[in-house]
Amino acid sequence: MPAFRELYALQAVDLESDGRKRRLDEIAEALSDRRALDALAAHLAEVSAAAGALDSRRREFDDAIAQLTDRIGNAEARLYSGTVVNPRELQGLQADVAQLGRQRDAQEIGLLEVLEELDPLEKERAETQARFNEERQAWEARHESLLSEQAVLERELADLSARRNAQAAALPPQELALYEQVRSRNAQGKAAARVRNDMCESCRVGLPRRTVQELRAAAHLLRCPNCALILILE
Repeated sequence: MPAFRELYALQAVDLESDGRKRRLDEIAEALSDRRALDALAAHLAEVSAAAGALDSRRREFDDAIAQLTDRIGNAEARLYSGTVVNPRELQGLQADVAQLGRQRDAQEIGLLEVLEELDPLEKERAETQARFNEERQAWEARHESLLSEQAVLERELADLSARRNAQAAALPPQELALYEQVRSRNAQGKAAARVRNDMCESCRVGLPRRTVQELRAAAHLLRCPNCALILILE
């Protein structure tokens, strides 16, 4: 008598193993998927670089304004100290103070323009940094959860593999070879289907009377004429 129950039990183990292998593949892909995190990191680097460049210009303006302020202070100190009495020299000092003032005004205008650009960039950088931190924490939590699930699935798969080897070893070689052949050609990884009410449980197509009679005689394994799976008589 063909090993109907044994073949069906083997298929159950194989399908369980297939499901765990698919999930392990999904986990492996998810563990390596850092696209969202990397995109945020790239954007953060871009915004930080732009803000850094503007902040460097801001410091240059600050330094220039400070230097001009010092020069104006020194010139005004001489101008109002009473030590310079020559009219032409006094006029020269006044002209220097006025020119330095205009230069400082231009630097201050440049500083304001830089600050107008820098402020929103600094805000965007802070917001992007916060989002990056949140995404990294979420990714790390998912990563840890997936690693735990992966370890469990790998242990279960090892147990199933041991069960599978024991079950396969107990089957007649010809029946096992047919099972492996059919399973390898089935998109769902199936090799066998039960017969209920003279109908193939897989494709739901009624079986020819002659096929049912041969199956009930239990002389050898038969395959469904429609889906080609091995028919399992309960």
